[in-house]
This record gives sequence, structure tokens and C-alpha cells, in this order.
Amino acid sequence: MTSLSSKQIVLEDILITHRLLGPVSRLPNFQAENAALHSLARQMVDQPATMLRQLVQMALKLCHAGTAGVSLLETTETGEVIFRWTCLAGGLAAYEQGSTPCHFSPCGTCIDRGAPQLYSYPEQYFTYFQQAKPTIVEGLVIPLLAQGQPLGTIWIVSHDEHCHFDAEDVRVMTSLADFTAAALCNSQARYIAEAAAAQEQAARSEAEMANRTKDDFLSTVSHELRTPMTNIKMAIQMLKVAKHAEQRDRYMQILSKECDREIELINDLLDFQRLEAGAVSVELESLRLQDWLPSILEPFQERAKERQQNLQLDIPADLPPLLSMENGLERIVAELLNNACKYTPMGGEIVVSARAIALASRFEKSDQIELTIQNSGCEIPEPALAHIFEKFYRVPSHGPWKQGGTGLGLALVEKLVELLKGQIKVESQATQVVFRVTLPGQELGEMN
Repeated sequence: MTSLSSKQIVLEDILITHRLLGPVSRLPNFQAENAALHSLARQMVDQPATMLRQLVQMALKLCHAGTAGVSLLETTETGEVIFRWTCLAGGLAAYEQGSTPCHFSPCGTCIDRGAPQLYSYPEQYFTYFQQAKPTIVEGLVIPLLAQGQPLGTIWIVSHDEHCHFDAEDVRVMTSLADFTAAALCNSQARYIAEAAAAQEQAARSEAEMANRTKDDFLSTVSHELRTPMTNIKMAIQMLKVAKHAEQRDRYMQILSKECDREIELINDLLDFQRLEAGAVSVELESLRLQDWLPSILEPFQERAKERQQNLQLDIPADLPPLLSMENGLERIVAELLNNACKYTPMGGEIVVSARAIALASRFEKSDQIELTIQNSGCEIPEPALAHIFEKFYRVPSHGPWKQGGTGLGLALVEKLVELLKGQIKVESQATQVVFRVTLPGQELGEMN
């Protein structure tokens, strides 16, 4: 090794590219070279993922090098442009997947100059190579270009002071570089095409899912709207022929019930549309749940009694008030209670409870209120939990979930909770379903 330590080393001190113009030490072996290229072509078709591995092995053999490698340009998460040692064979193979900076490296110099470069003991200038073993005596770097744009480099290294590279090595490596650049372009084009196809398929699947959801919804809504109308029509017909007052009263009750059912469904559709459009105004007022909730639960007590369910209210007397929209909160509680009564089996228990939760932030001086509605005797299947608040979604019809619905109720609840600056979560395990609604306390609501 020639020592240059007595003076400041510059790039030109290690560049010996001019030596490539000297006499060639060996005759071309076109037969071996053509066989290698044909083998690479087959590899690219059959096993493109391992093509680079075979390429560096061939470069190692054809040029009698100590190490051969492919370094590809890459931009890191921090925005730094580097050369990634993507594939290595030979003495430096242990450094595969290492990297060098684009702006200060043999590969970077090669790309900047747009031509093959030959280096002698590059560690003297690029000092980070001093850690690499075995020592790099010579390095021949060839640019990988596709339509004039750099992709990286292909290079060979000698670790032997008696082994030097010449113009024949440049010719062989340039041939391999041209093939490699074409292969990388094909691979990139294939990747882009596959990614585009996958994206198109995903978009198509999403559109198909949206159409199926819409069709299912329209089918469900049509059925739900038709059912009350059918019952109303039947009740009217029966009223015409009813001879006794008791019969007329019963048919009038059916008419009233089915009209209410029709109105409720239409209101759900209109309310959901208004919530999605952001057309609902919020009028806040102070509510003490311990005083307000009993009247909300009263209609459900009779319903639970008819179904032999146990409906309980558990709220501490000192629960702080919350600032909320009364009719919105009533709709939330009523919908959750309606579901609890609908899906809780005979003998099951429904518990409505509330508690204050202290905020962790020292900048917030108010508690949050957590309202919980819990019922026993049924579970929401695990796959359904992630979709339970999606509009038009209905739990697959089996067990207690076979009872119908439009799939709008819980979607409406979630929208209302968001409108009140709260959160809603659902848990289900061990034949139990728990809905937790977290709302801001009064002081926090005033600050918001």
C-alpha cells in the first residue's frame, strides 16, 4: 500500500481511473460472459427476487474479484439519500444491507461523474472504510442508469495487492450493469403495475361493498317501511268488519302502534341525514343524572317487567352535573336501553350506572362523567364489535340477534355522542354487553 499520510488526502489521490486506459491483461471470455447473461435472463423470468444474488456471484467469478456488490439509491425516513448495499458476495458479504452516504462515497462520485471509476485504497479518503475487513485494495464502480436516471451502482473490489482491474473488467461490468438496470426497471415497472392493480382491486372491492351495503340498507328499509304499512292496512280492513267495541279498540291500538313505528323509522333516517350533514344545533343545559335518569328509565321498567328482566339504576347521590343537550342525551340512553331490553333474555339483568372520572391533565379542572349501560345473557360476536357503530350494519342474525332493525340505531348514537364531545365504547365477553358513554362534566363543557 502506498502511504499518503504525510499530506492532506483529496479525492484525486485515490482515483486511478486513468489506469483503465492501459494494456489489458487477459483476453475476453465471451462464451462465459454470454452464458452468464443467458442464465441471468432465465433467472429474471423464473426467480426475479434472487436475480441480484446470482448477478454479484457472476461478477465475482468473471472478474476474479474479492467482493462484488450492488448498491441502490434510497431515501431514508429523515430524507437523507444513501446507497444501500443491497446485495454482496465475497469478502465483504457480512456488510450487506449496510449503507454509505450519497454525497460522500465512491458510488456517489461515480454517479456524479456518470462513468466508471477506479479507486485505490479508498479508505484513505473515505475513512469509514477503515473499519471494513478485508481491506479494499482496488474498487471498480460502474453506474446503473435507466433512461439517463441513476438507480445505483454495481461494483467489484480487490483485496489482493497483486490483483488489479483493467478495461476488460470495465467492459464485462458495463455489460452486467446494462442488464441489471434493465432488470431493475422491469422489476420496478412490474411492482408499479401490481401495486396499481391491487389499488384498483381494493377500490373496486370497496365500491362493491358500498353498493352491497346500500342495497342491503334499501332492502332493509323497504321491508321495515312495508311491514307497518301492511299491518296498518290489515287493521283498517279489520276495523271495517269489527262488530264489537273490544275488537275495534284492539285494531285501533295496532294502528297507533304501527303508525308510531313508521314515524320512528322515518325520523331515524332524517335524523341521521341531519347529523351527517352537521345540521343539528346544540343547546346545552346542566343535567343532574341522579335526578334526570329515573324518568327516562320509567317507560323501560314496565317493558323489562313484561319480559321478566331486572332493570336497575345505580348512580351516586354526589355525582357532579354535566352540561349536555337533553334531547340528544335522552335519545342516546333510550336507544341503548331499547337494545338492552330487546336482546337481554328472560331473567337477565340490565344495569344503568354512572360515575365521575377525574381527568389526568392538570390544565383541566373538571371531571368527566361515564354513563354505563350493561346487560347480561348475550354477547356481541368478536368480528361484529369492530363494525357495531357503522351505519346500516346489523349483527348477523342468530341467537338473540335474530330480531330485526335498520342498523341505524347505534350509528345515530355514535353521531350524537360525538356531537356532545363525548366518546362511546362497547365491550362484550362472558355473556355480557357493556356500552360506556363518556361525556364532559359541567365545567369542562362550559370551557368548550
